[in-house]
Amino acid sequence: MSYLVNLIDRCLKCSACLEVCPVVQHTKIFPGPKYAGPEVARLLRPGMVEDTVDWCLNCKRCELKCPNGVEITQLIIKVKEASVKAKNHYWRDLILGYPHLSGFWGTAFAGLANTLLTSRLGKKLLDKVLAISPERPFPHYSRQSFLHWSRSLKSLNKEKVAYFVGCYANYYEPSIGKALVNLMELLGISVIVPQQVCCGIPLLTNGFRAQAHRLFRKNIENLLPLVQAGFKVICTCPTCGLAFKKVYLDELGTQEAELVAKATYDYAEYLEAYSSRLHHFLHPLPQRLAYHTPCHTMAQGIGTPSYSLVSLIPGLKVKLIDSGCCGLSGTFGFKKEKHYLSMAIGNSLFNAIGQLAPEGVVTDCGSCAMQISFGTGQRVQHPLMIIWGSVQKKN
Repeated sequence: MSYLVNLIDRCLKCSACLEVCPVVQHTKIFPGPKYAGPEVARLLRPGMVEDTVDWCLNCKRCELKCPNGVEITQLIIKVKEASVKAKNHYWRDLILGYPHLSGFWGTAFAGLANTLLTSRLGKKLLDKVLAISPERPFPHYSRQSFLHWSRSLKSLNKEKVAYFVGCYANYYEPSIGKALVNLMELLGISVIVPQQVCCGIPLLTNGFRAQAHRLFRKNIENLLPLVQAGFKVICTCPTCGLAFKKVYLDELGTQEAELVAKATYDYAEYLEAYSSRLHHFLHPLPQRLAYHTPCHTMAQGIGTPSYSLVSLIPGLKVKLIDSGCCGLSGTFGFKKEKHYLSMAIGNSLFNAIGQLAPEGVVTDCGSCAMQISFGTGQRVQHPLMIIWGSVQKKN
């Protein structure tokens, strides 16, 4: 509690966070990070309900802007937790908070699930029962998850890393994880895939803090023996990487969480050390692409390492676009009452991409990829798919 009080007291009330909040710029429903975080947290009492905090994206742009380093979203999460039982759509948000469970069944019955989620009947049912926007397209489940595919991997190289795949690459686009494994093997690095569940951020951002903590502890339990053995933990999803590097430690405050945090790397952050070796395997790709930096990559404070890696490809022209948050924010944009706001937030990004008229878009985040594809009609790929495509290309 003293830690939270310290966070609250560090707020200068300067309102710098309001300048960068993408939600505040498009609606008056959300009072802004300063009020929803430090101000409400200061007044928080048992039984208190503050439903406006449910409009926070958890993009963390406010924290990057804060001159006094206040972890605003952690305070907002505390307020969300206190108000969670008063949610209008409690069960919907709880279900959306467990993508690894829906992903498990979605891949097991991919044909049926994909047909249902794209049908008019399926969309109508989701709208009426769970208040999920019928206008929002769902990604297609893969018929085989990455975790299932990875069971046959063999560890033959001396250098090894542990890979946390994340729900998007695991259930929707396993080719991302396969590209990482293939690229690492090419560089003489073996990939170990430990047991894992969802990183827990969907639960946390929806206010289910206790349930999220159970997933945090489960992942730490799975990763800790590898970390103690000297393994680095690699993430291809920016949100998962941010969870391990910062959120687990902030929320749990344990020595085990700190050990995992220090061992965690974004995949591109890790591969930057191998860029000179990687360059020799890259073949020319004469394309013009746009690159969007996810909010949770920026929140890690690592710059744009994947943009740097993609830029190594001969003949490839990549334009870095800085046009704000995409607006989807995981489960946020799937909710019926938030769909139009989500699209409004992403509009400046969509327009910037439209003006550039690239041949495709590159981003590290699965949520960003879904939103940009929906908002622009462009094909959106993970940087690893571009890099591995260059490696495989025949001259």
